[in-house]
Amino acid sequence: MHALIEVKQNVYYTLEETADVLRVSRSAVRRLLQNGQINGIKVGRQWRILGRNLLQLPDIESKQPASTEQSIHEMTSNTIQKVWDNDEDSIYDQI
Repeated sequence: MHALIEVKQNVYYTLEETADVLRVSRSAVRRLLQNGQINGIKVGRQWRILGRNLLQLPDIESKQPASTEQSIHEMTSNTIQKVWDNDEDSIYDQI
């Protein structure tokens, strides 16, 4: 079992420390960094995450559904347009 880490705003944490704080794997933290859900900096080949960014993580998660909804809309809008906007259904355009 990992010891709890007190997160301080102006301290940089390693990938492993961040994983311990979030109680996830290191690869999950890497995905969060690569997806831009957590801001971090790369020093050489290693990531450092500012404590302030970890403390703001719930705010990032609360914004996630809106961006997911927008992504789904963007992915499906062309398909929906093809289904509903075609020559066969043009008689319904005047209604």
